[in-house]
Amino acid sequence: MAPYEAFDDDVEVHGRTIIAVADDALARFSDAYRETAFDALADNGIDDPSADEWYPQQAWLNTFETIAAELEPHILDRLGEQIPDVAEWPSGDNPGEDGGELQDHTEISVWIDEGIFTGNGELEELPVIGDDTVAEGTLAEVADQDPEATGDGEYRIRVDGTDCFSPGDEVYVAFEWRIPETVGNIIQSDSATFQVAFDPRPCTEG
Repeated sequence: MAPYEAFDDDVEVHGRTIIAVADDALARFSDAYRETAFDALADNGIDDPSADEWYPQQAWLNTFETIAAELEPHILDRLGEQIPDVAEWPSGDNPGEDGGELQDHTEISVWIDEGIFTGNGELEELPVIGDDTVAEGTLAEVADQDPEATGDGEYRIRVDGTDCFSPGDEVYVAFEWRIPETVGNIIQSDSATFQVAFDPRPCTEG
């Protein structure tokens, strides 16, 4: 078991964090759990914590050690699962059930990779002159677009104006995603998922 020891004696924890865990998260289990936490805090010199004050992290870790020893098995794991719901997030930055805002800040580019002269399947850093863009924008924008009523986030692959290919034809599609450095911490703890798939269909041309 990892020791409940602070890396440095000068490390502190904000009172708002203590209250969110001990007063809000633990109370979801029972009032007795909450009382155990506050008794342990008092035993370690944190009596009636204030949301605007800072306290020694070692006292906070000692409280965790007491909670783990006196309450149910895996209580710290279960407690951690409550944090996203009880933490006080900045306005508009609560990840919530939809995963947060990461999809609004992840930039996506999909293009037909013609290479410098012909498609070669080699990954260029960016689309080069002559490459045809299939889709670009944020992940949210690309997923929500409905080009030519093909369905959410579905795109037709066209080469030389046609999307009907013969057996043996080779088409290279390149894909890139990035998060600009300027986004900052607004996406911290956010999540986003996506998938890239190809769905060949019969040609409608004669």
